[in-house]
This record gives sequence, structure tokens and C-alpha cells, in this order.
Amino acid sequence: MKAIKINILNKDAIEEALLKVNGRANSHTYCCYSQIEEIVKEANDELFVLIGNKSLMKGASITSLSGGCVYNSYSYSRKLTYVKLECCKYGDWRLVDASTDAHYGDGGTSKLHLTANQDIRAIEQFRKAYTH
Repeated sequence: MKAIKINILNKDAIEEALLKVNGRANSHTYCCYSQIEEIVKEANDELFVLIGNKSLMKGASITSLSGGCVYNSYSYSRKLTYVKLECCKYGDWRLVDASTDAHYGDGGTSKLHLTANQDIRAIEQFRKAYTH
């Protein structure tokens, strides 16, 4: 998949890419630009809190699985969308991967992935918050 910059000008391209991977499924999938934009906003905020410097955000990524909680008695698989977004700089994210997954159980998870330098910075930031 060719990387697509996350901004309103690329709304159609992002939605087309999601439609291509989802097919007709739309109940538990990411299918519109606003859902991807929300992931980016949350990732920006979380990343800034962790490393405290906008200029160090490049290289981080986030993976997200669509869907949400379902009842334990729900015994069918659901088609969920998996997306991977990469940060080029603060506020500049790219959709680099989108695929679907037949999934049992709960979805709606996101994981932030840091570079080694960002990890060191996050630990430094955390240690500033307490004394020993």
C-alpha cells in the first residue's frame, strides 16, 4: 500500500483505501476519514505526553484495530479493520497499512510504538514526575 498523508485533502483516497480492504463490511470496521483522524489526534496527544517534545515525534507509529466490546455470548467472527499509521513529524501522520481480520471477541484496541530514542525520552520524562 502506498502511504497516504492524513489530512482532509486526502479524505477520498483514505476512504477508498478503507473500502478496498473492507469490501461490503461496515459494521465493525473503519470506513471513514473521521475515524482515522480521531486515531491520529489521540496518538499525537499520547505521544506528546510521553516524550514532551514535538520535534522528537518522528518515527513513532500506532496500530489500531476497529470494533469494540461484544457480549461473551456473541459467538461469530466479525470483520475488523487493522490500520497502521506512522508519524513523520508532529501532526503529520501517514496511513501505511490497512487490512482486515476475522476476529472473535473484543476489538477497538490501539497500540503506540516508539523508537528506541523515544523510549529513552519517555522513561526520562516519567522519572521527572517523582522523586526517590
